[in-house]
Amino acid sequence: MYKEDSRYSRGQKLVETLSSTAKARHDKAINRLLVEWAKEYGDRLDPVITDYLSVEAATHMDIIEAAHADSWGPSSNDDWRQVAKEIAEANPMVTRCLEFADATKREGFRREVLTSLPGTTKMNMQREGTLDSFVKDRVAEMMDDHIANRTA
Repeated sequence: MYKEDSRYSRGQKLVETLSSTAKARHDKAINRLLVEWAKEYGDRLDPVITDYLSVEAATHMDIIEAAHADSWGPSSNDDWRQVAKEIAEANPMVTRCLEFADATKREGFRREVLTSLPGTTKMNMQREGTLDSFVKDRVAEMMDDHIANRTA
């Protein structure tokens, strides 16, 4: 955790030392990252983590370059997407946040499936030993649909 906090502090100090022009370019680059994170992770990434990443991103070489000249830094949408993923995936807090969000969503889908089944059907499936696999398969389908709709 010390390394992440150190990068965060360096990011804050770096942003404070930028000229007004460089600060405007930096803010533009950070906004671009925020858009890419929203596209990639949707509501799965907590806003607190996103704020942390945006400050930490100031130490990433592509963002430093983008802050100092418009012609430097990522140039295409794919480049920006790659930089955003690189920054996010380098932080273990992002992984934990995404895992928690997915587990929470899965649990919600599990409850939804179980409540949608009539009591007699649930009892019969439980006796036959098919309830758990049915719920697991249905939750997997619902997660796939959720991810497909989020990225569409």
